[in-house]
Amino acid sequence: MKRGKASRQALPAGSAFQRLTGEIVQAFDPGAIVEVGKWIQGPDGRRDMDVAVRGILGGKLFILLIECKDYNPKTTGPVGIEFVDALDSKQKDLATDYAIICSNSGFTKDALSKAKRVGIGMISVIKTGDQRVKAQILEKIYFRKIHLHEWNVSYWRDGSEDLPTTLHALRYNGRSVGTWVQQKVGMILGGLMQSTDGFLEIPLRLITPVLFTSGTRSFVIRRIDISIRAQVAWFSQVVELNASTGIYNYLRGKIRLAPGDQQYEIRGLNLDGGTLLEQPPAQEERGRLGPEGGVLNCLSIHGLTIESASEPPADLDQFVNPDDMRNLVDSRPEST
Repeated sequence: MKRGKASRQALPAGSAFQRLTGEIVQAFDPGAIVEVGKWIQGPDGRRDMDVAVRGILGGKLFILLIECKDYNPKTTGPVGIEFVDALDSKQKDLATDYAIICSNSGFTKDALSKAKRVGIGMISVIKTGDQRVKAQILEKIYFRKIHLHEWNVSYWRDGSEDLPTTLHALRYNGRSVGTWVQQKVGMILGGLMQSTDGFLEIPLRLITPVLFTSGTRSFVIRRIDISIRAQVAWFSQVVELNASTGIYNYLRGKIRLAPGDQQYEIRGLNLDGGTLLEQPPAQEERGRLGPEGGVLNCLSIHGLTIESASEPPADLDQFVNPDDMRNLVDSRPEST
């Protein structure tokens, strides 16, 4: 199919938003034919197509009809269900394969419900700095705050000689065992999902005895146990989503970025604030603000300092039993 461009023919003054929509849709599929302000013959006379897209999907030709609603969020308000009804009828008259409403002011709840039921897409186009964009994409984000009260490590060893007590005294191949342990504590904390204030102990069995050193002394270590006491709490906060060039899908709650070097932005996120939740959000709500195809998992951890810059971690992952390594990121503390 020949490479297409959004049409540049003379258009009414109010068509700037249609042109923007055409430009952004074209950015997603440079090989498609994108026409703005096209009129075609329907069963009852001529009908307008704000943006018409012809392309190939799965080896088959498709026609997409996009209705553009350049409403002002502060004055006109969101697009209502009556426009979904109208586009549902129009799509049947024009026999297009897909239909989408692109709104500059969002949608009402009943409009989204009807669109989902009849298979009509609901989007807003996003382009940072473009004055034609009026839509403000506000979404609720969920994140964790984790407070580490204390952590300890114990080593199962051969012999009875006392181990050194300072964090970085133990070494493997000259690197700090203590920094490696700190990194594992961070992994454990990242796996805590339940709201709790509890105690957790993770055993890390070594598949073969490992020789650690401290100065001129040597120690044969067979197992490392890490214990923590931590508090986990979930919070919510409303943030604004933005992107350099993209499309926000209201039915998925996701931004899809155009190909190329694009920026995804979350504005107003404050991990020190938020509203405390009585229980964790549903699994499908966690990480939903990431761009389409990605996951965003926000959390703040207090009470843990990893000194890897000054003390590089020892390479001990290769020796840890694989089942125990998986437990590091699937931790469930005991309630106290």
